[in-house]
Amino acid sequence: MSAHFCLAIGLLDRTFHGCLDRGDCEWPPSPARAYQALVAAAGGRACGGPLPDAVRGALEWLERQPAPLIVAPEASTTSIAYRASVPNNAMDIVGRAWSRGNYTNTGDASPATHRTMKTIRRTYLFGEGALYYVWPLPELELANPQAACATLSELARSILALGWGVDLAVGHGEILTADQIEKLPGERWLPIANGAGFADLRAPRAGTLADLIARHRRFLARFGPDGLAPPPPFTAYRTVAYRRDFDPAPRPAVAFRLLDLDTSSMRPFDPARHTITVAHMTRRAVALAARYRWPEEEVARIVMGHGEPRDGAEHQPPGNARFSFLPLPTIEFRGGSQPSVVGSIRRVLLSSSAPDFR
Repeated sequence: MSAHFCLAIGLLDRTFHGCLDRGDCEWPPSPARAYQALVAAAGGRACGGPLPDAVRGALEWLERQPAPLIVAPEASTTSIAYRASVPNNAMDIVGRAWSRGNYTNTGDASPATHRTMKTIRRTYLFGEGALYYVWPLPELELANPQAACATLSELARSILALGWGVDLAVGHGEILTADQIEKLPGERWLPIANGAGFADLRAPRAGTLADLIARHRRFLARFGPDGLAPPPPFTAYRTVAYRRDFDPAPRPAVAFRLLDLDTSSMRPFDPARHTITVAHMTRRAVALAARYRWPEEEVARIVMGHGEPRDGAEHQPPGNARFSFLPLPTIEFRGGSQPSVVGSIRRVLLSSSAPDFR
């Protein structure tokens, strides 16, 4: 029977503040956050000293594993945000002002001067259960993977937070069977190896532990004779696409503008009379281009939508691996209180009904 290592993390306040790079709320919390929580727990147990060999080996084993399955409670991101004043790590400027004898508590000498406003949003958990990160146990990579899982389970009991320091958490790790994994409460977020997902999350990779240790050392030595030297950003991770098991697979698509022959302006088409015409012209152009790379039977099936084996045979459906040509009318805003109207077709979308079709 297959076995899995399951890391369970419960958020005590049932809220989460983590954000993606572009500022959007992150849900579920990424595998990299769970891994960093384990590394922080290991550092706390080592009291600032070097990590024991067993702990380092277990963490290095975990960072080499494939992206885990995530089972997360249902959650909702609030539309209400608040602004908080936070320091922007410029105390080296304050320190230089103090070293010159400037104690006026104004300008550069005042810590209050060096602050910035930060927008904060929360994700609220309304589903039951904790966050579960599930890795299948390899049979051949480690002679005794259970020993590494036992070490990670011990570290999980020392987890204090997940992501932000205000997101207090408790952790637990154990080895579960496939049947036990199926019974975990929550939504299942699946890593997508090839294709688009609904959430792009960071995950550890080989070298993540070494990078986190190096950054921590740089952080401790950030103040020097030349002022503040911030540690480098965290870069030793990979980005993995995730989607829930009930989410429809996103379709690959690309949009084109319709231009005049001299490409000086866009070529409009009437949506009531020429929608079929635009779709047919686009399909014909794609077929001409595809014949330089594909055999004729693939052009007929994928581009033209004919699954029959030869001309004159009874029409057969081509299957999912085919293109769709979608003329797009322009939604035009007339200004003031006037409603928007459907304008001319100036663009066309080329898509495929097969999510993994390339």
